[in-house]
Amino acid sequence: MFRILLLLFQPRRLVGLLLLFFAAWWLFNGLSIITRDRNTTADTICDSYMKQHSKLTDFIQNQRNQFGEFNTAVAIESLQGRTLNPETRRRNIEVRTRLTSLYSKAPVADESILWSHGMALDAMGELPEATEDYLSQLEKAGKHSEYWSLVRNDPVALTSILLRDDEVLRDDYRVNREWYMTMMEVKQDANSPVNGIILDDLLRVSSDGKHYLMQMVPEPNKTPIEACIYYETFRQFGEVIAMTAVEGLTPKETAEIIILNRDALFTSEREINGHKIANPSLIAWRLIELNRNRPDVWKAAQRDGFVLQFDRLTPRLSQSVLEKYPDLGAASLIATQYSELATQAASIVNEYGKLGKVTF
Repeated sequence: MFRILLLLFQPRRLVGLLLLFFAAWWLFNGLSIITRDRNTTADTICDSYMKQHSKLTDFIQNQRNQFGEFNTAVAIESLQGRTLNPETRRRNIEVRTRLTSLYSKAPVADESILWSHGMALDAMGELPEATEDYLSQLEKAGKHSEYWSLVRNDPVALTSILLRDDEVLRDDYRVNREWYMTMMEVKQDANSPVNGIILDDLLRVSSDGKHYLMQMVPEPNKTPIEACIYYETFRQFGEVIAMTAVEGLTPKETAEIIILNRDALFTSEREINGHKIANPSLIAWRLIELNRNRPDVWKAAQRDGFVLQFDRLTPRLSQSVLEKYPDLGAASLIATQYSELATQAASIVNEYGKLGKVTF
């Protein structure tokens, strides 16, 4: 369901949105439709409709009893001019009646309730189960004022399971809503429409250190490639970056080292396949120790993707080799070509420098 909503609410898809708006026009204008003629009242609209559609008589009466004359009449009028089979007409009236009822009950008259959720519901089209889930959640939200204030005109927020019960996350989303939406749009564009991320994906990633991610990608739409790379890095290593930041390491430097050297940090096949790091504290303290005690290894790891592998193979020699010969390329050469003889090879380079490298 969220894939449809994210596709719908992207600004660059305005043309498609306008077409959808035309289809939903009657819904959004229903409130004014039934007042266009003072002699036309809600009950006469309902009565007239029941006479014209005898198969829906019991259903319409039930809607009137449950949601009231006014909301039922708005739903009926919103479908005027549309050719629908009885079942589709029945489902559309129910959806529109329930949505208009929520609008009528809202403490503050806010038409954005109609246009935002009306568009979302129209976008679901022939997905009755998704439509029912969506409406049920919207009706539940209407019973809780604080939560309702967040989702009353935000279909994306309504789809989030995490936001339903976590007030801290809701407050954060409320403050940083634009950043979340932009980040999701960037990720959506980086993938096919079917494979975009949902809000809860981003909320989970951000919970490991959102302010660090926001520092590195303050405006995702301006640096979309960087935004995607940092997002994926935080998805796996977010806790690591947050732990090292607490100890004084620069989050961006840490992220850059992880991006280049991630293969040397994985400890299982699951992690290699993209799963979240199982033991973030182990990696965090390795990076903290590296930053504090082997500064030249730390610097080199920011530009060479084999430095951490080299350091793991030669922990007693890596700092000396990279301090003496930072531009020799010894780390990548030894890590890729001489891993089984890493200590010996590093000792030769440490002693003889470029000449030692040539002897390999």
